[in-house]
Formats: sequence, structure tokens, C-alpha cells
Amino acid sequence: MIGTIGRLVPVKNQAMLLRAAARLYEYHNNIKVLLIGDGPLENELVALATSLGIAPNVRFLGRRSNVPDILRTLDIFVLPSLSEGMSNTILEAMSCKLPVVATNVGGNSELVVHGLTGLLVQRNNHEEMCRKLEELVMNPDKREQMGSQGRKRVGSFFSIGKMIKNYESLYISMLEG
Repeated sequence: MIGTIGRLVPVKNQAMLLRAAARLYEYHNNIKVLLIGDGPLENELVALATSLGIAPNVRFLGRRSNVPDILRTLDIFVLPSLSEGMSNTILEAMSCKLPVVATNVGGNSELVVHGLTGLLVQRNNHEEMCRKLEELVMNPDKREQMGSQGRKRVGSFFSIGKMIKNYESLYISMLEG
């Protein structure tokens, strides 16, 4: 089970995931892809999945309020964005012990440590994404290890407690001037 979360808009680039999944499906026809989110590109993405021959293996779940429950059903989380800030969806996925395959844009490389918590790929390169997904599909131990490391990373660097300490340190340093 491979999934992503995001508005169905061009910048989130779910088409890249569908193209990578179609290539992956040639060798692993048991994969399923979940797209969580809604938006103006839904019909276009459904048509793309159909034209790629993978529509039976792709589920468009729309906007959901039970995202953590859905994340727990996945084996791999993907963020194929063309541009990104500091992605909360990556943090949510890592909190659920999921390995992440993400494009190397924006803050993604600050969250995903390539080779440790997930894998980074060049933006809009579905062939590279397919190879990285296959690497994880073929290696459940690696998925589990990356997922565990991701959860530790979130707890160590991105928790609410850590954020409060960082703000406190910033304010103290500004007051001491």
C-alpha cells in the first residue's frame, strides 16, 4: 500500500506518483495506491490512472478526517510535490513509522534523511521514483527500519516540546541581545 496526502492540484503532482506506480505495477501487480485529498484535478487524475491501466489499483479517498488511521494502513508514504514548504504530511507519515519517498524540494530534505528515514528523488522524475519505490517494495526490513528512524527523528527534532524549547531559547537570546 502506497499513499499520499494532499490537495489534488498541480503543485502536489500526484500524476508523478501515478506514472511511477504504473511502471512499478509492470513488475509488482499487487500494489495499491491511495490518494487522500480532493481538488480540481480529481477527474484528470482518475483519467490518467485509467489511461495508465492502473485504475483498479488506485483509490481516490477524497478529504478525510481519519488520516492517521489511513496512514497506519500504508507501507510507504509518497510526497511527489513540485514545490513544498515544511510538509506536515511528511511529519504525520513519519510519526506513523512510515518510510517516505519524497521529491527533493523545499523543506523535504530537512525532514527526510535520505537513506535513513526515507528516500529523496528529483522533482518530476517518475522513473527515479519508481526505482526508489521498488527498492522499498522489495525490502520490508528496510521499510520498517526507515519507519522507525523516521518516528525517532520526529520525536527528537519536530515535537511540540522541542518546538517550545527552541522558541524559548530564541526569546532568551533576543532578550539578552
